[in-house]
Amino acid sequence: MNQEARRLRANHSHAVTPSGLDGPGQYTSACDLALIARACFAREDFRRYIATRVAYVPAQPGKPGFQIVNDNTLLDRVSGMLGGKTGFRQLARQKYVGVVERDGCGSW
Repeated sequence: MNQEARRLRANHSHAVTPSGLDGPGQYTSACDLALIARACFAREDFRRYIATRVAYVPAQPGKPGFQIVNDNTLLDRVSGMLGGKTGFRQLARQKYVGVVERDGCGSW
């Protein structure tokens, strides 16, 4: 993840945990979040995944199936919303990065 961040010129980020949850020494800047989001939303498969409202995980041996629900209410409330990511960090507090597309033009 850190190598990909450098490739994207997200030079004010350092990942420690693969989940993105807080870890000692993990950080990112608002500018880096925008750079990473731009790279993600450039992919058609990512845009499809992040806009999915409900996904079903099938049952596995000894484990029941379950559904995952996308709780991004902006998908239904903002015209042209492609998706976004909320988060909370102890030092940075609340953050949000999202993409809206209108008239064929994306806004970050």
